[in-house]
Amino acid sequence: MTLSLSFDPLTPHPTLIALLQDTHHMQRTVHFESADSAKRYLEHLASQWHRLGYGPWLVSFGSSVIGFGGLTLDEETPGWGPELVYYLCPSATGRGFAKQIGRRTLEFARSLRSSHKLTQLSAFAHHENPASIKTLEHLGFTYQGFESSLHREYFTLRL
Repeated sequence: MTLSLSFDPLTPHPTLIALLQDTHHMQRTVHFESADSAKRYLEHLASQWHRLGYGPWLVSFGSSVIGFGGLTLDEETPGWGPELVYYLCPSATGRGFAKQIGRRTLEFARSLRSSHKLTQLSAFAHHENPASIKTLEHLGFTYQGFESSLHREYFTLRL
């Protein structure tokens, strides 16, 4: 069954700001103490569309914002290249949404192969998040090993 998600330009939506401040749910990834810091982070990610020609989307299910995800570049450590990312609100986990975000992102990344010279995507998952690891494997990513500098499992996918 395909779950119908909406993919819109990323904005600092209040739901996403709250998600990024949820230290329990986001304990294995990026999280922020203040709403202002979370807002600046989302604005930075949204600006990637203008600077890079790709970036993450705001993702909704029905009328509810459930997270954000897509193709991004960690500009602080760009050596990893473009990455698939997905961040879901607690109420949206375990429902297949990450796979759908991943499929949409892979389709989009493949459309950029020539114009952006994309040949490979990276993805990272915390070892204590087996659902994310399973999602990446389901999408066709290959496990490369544990990346100690990031404390994450590292995956790649040839486009």
